[in-house]
Amino acid sequence: MTDRDPQPCRVIGVLDDGVASLNPTALAHLRNADLVIGGARALALFEAHIAPDAVRRDLTGQLSAVPEWIRSAREAQQRSVVLATGDPLCHGIASYLASRLCIEAIEVLPNVSTLQLACARVGLAWQDAKIVSIHAKDAGEWRQGAAPSHGLYPLAQALRQHDRLAVLTSPHNTPDRIARLLLASGARRLVVCDIGGVVHPGRPGLDPDRVWLADHTDPDGLTGSLREALVGADVFIGVSAPGILTGDDIATMAAGAVVFALANPDPEVDPAQARRTAAVVATGRSDEPNQINNVLVFPGVFRGLLDAGARHVDLSMEAAAARALADVVTPSELNAAYIVPSVFDPAVTKAVAAAVRAAATPA
Repeated sequence: MTDRDPQPCRVIGVLDDGVASLNPTALAHLRNADLVIGGARALALFEAHIAPDAVRRDLTGQLSAVPEWIRSAREAQQRSVVLATGDPLCHGIASYLASRLCIEAIEVLPNVSTLQLACARVGLAWQDAKIVSIHAKDAGEWRQGAAPSHGLYPLAQALRQHDRLAVLTSPHNTPDRIARLLLASGARRLVVCDIGGVVHPGRPGLDPDRVWLADHTDPDGLTGSLREALVGADVFIGVSAPGILTGDDIATMAAGAVVFALANPDPEVDPAQARRTAAVVATGRSDEPNQINNVLVFPGVFRGLLDAGARHVDLSMEAAAARALADVVTPSELNAAYIVPSVFDPAVTKAVAAAVRAAATPA
């Protein structure tokens, strides 16, 4: 240990493109850090740029412990870095740390946030927006009288106090919404499963949404578990939980199967195991081929809705966006590891915006 002043913890904003968007100063701090803190996905993304002897700490589910990790590093004269998605000042990690450490203990090196990127692509200023980040599971649990930090309470407060609001969430990314979109697009032999297995008319205790699904899907009358329903299936779309399937489960699907395992950061099945038998595998991860990320469509969807003066979003607009996104990949480019364009492809926003605008404009 030396007598030098303790170094501040560097809170570095990161994007899914890895070091490509990091400035040289941020990258140097990352490479020289003795302690690197971040989510599992960020740590994996930057693993090649972290010193071999540096300590890595996954903050998932341990956010309250992060200030103490930083204090200990500073006391030991160690250099620490926190990898924060996008702009850490927007998303709160820097403010959280500043409220629990002295201001001299942190230095923020921000990056462009998802919100800034989206607003830039549709030509709107982001500075006046109130940002509320929630998860769909919180939305379903929120109720009148809930604690101020819980679920949709911050959203309700923001709606009362601000004219412009950015909600960073995915309330329609549910089996119900996906099933309705697939049915509207022509899918017929569709089976929906939840934690209780196949959703079918004879299953007791179904809520109204699942009653609708039971009445409009499962034409073959399947019952039983997800694994049983998967046998012989051509396509699996998962928006559920990590590790619920194995490579052996995927092997029971039809030849040439397509697997969309979109639970994040850990998909429903290990992608490497799924690729042993499936023809196409997509996940929500940036370190795997075929990343399915809503940033691919929402800048274009917003632009198209604004251009059309639309006041709502319906299934025809969502289907138009999906088709436009798929068409960005040309026939010569299309292969098992490239079924959707990159989130950084400049053609995506324009194509999706044009398709949504056409779908939203009255004939």
